[in-house]
Amino acid sequence: MKAMEFVRAAGLAFVVLIVDVVLAVAVVYVWGKTQPHGHTEVFYQTAALSIQRWSTRVVGTGLIFFAAWAAARKRAPRQAYVFALALVFFYAFLDGASVAFERFFIPAMALSLALKLLAGLAGARLEIAQRAASQGGSAIR
Repeated sequence: MKAMEFVRAAGLAFVVLIVDVVLAVAVVYVWGKTQPHGHTEVFYQTAALSIQRWSTRVVGTGLIFFAAWAAARKRAPRQAYVFALALVFFYAFLDGASVAFERFFIPAMALSLALKLLAGLAGARLEIAQRAASQGGSAIR
């Protein structure tokens, strides 16, 4: 893969991270608007953190899957996998850097990033299989 491909992977990772954060904020906002008043501030803050974490684990993983799938459409099979790996690497780096790597190296984060890595590779794999099937070739490589 050429250097420009890594720049593209970093740019796409940045976009995915921004969309992920915006959607997580939206999920927490909607949750907050649907909750009855009367709980303590600590209740809302604790719940919002938990909801945000689960939102970014689910939505962020889906975003990585679709980004890797879309990016694989323009790349050879091997390059599609390398691009997916680079996408997840840059996503992880930008995500960690956004919080100064505070509480970044914990098992829960490792699990979240492992899911994103699997999703990225699965997205690339799906596009490669779809392309092979549409060209009449074998979908298994």
